[in-house]
Amino acid sequence: MDVNLAPLRAWDDFFPGSDRFARPDFRDISKWNNRVVSNLLYYQTNYLVLAAMMVSVVGFLSPFNMILGGVVVVLVFTGFVWAAHNNRWPHASVGQTVSTSDVTEKAQGPKETPSQSV
Repeated sequence: MDVNLAPLRAWDDFFPGSDRFARPDFRDISKWNNRVVSNLLYYQTNYLVLAAMMVSVVGFLSPFNMILGGVVVVLVFTGFVWAAHNNRWPHASVGQTVSTSDVTEKAQGPKETPSQSV
């Protein structure tokens, strides 16, 4: 798969004055959505550079808080991944209820039935 990075756009094109801004029509959600996606795709490299600069400035001004925030984000993400892969609890669909016996059986594992001797 060949991925090409969009070229870096000029600052005047990326961050124009108020004369280039038009008020979006919030009643037409599909047009507004298309406008946002087109903007993100066209200026993706500019947004990446801007985000990298902001992270660098914050990291320079407060390195401990930046590292602490990164560790918290990694731990939360790891917790969600762990929970998704170790899902032992039954989930109810819309309109379906789960009884406490279902939850108890799921937590305790399958019941063993005594073998019958003939």
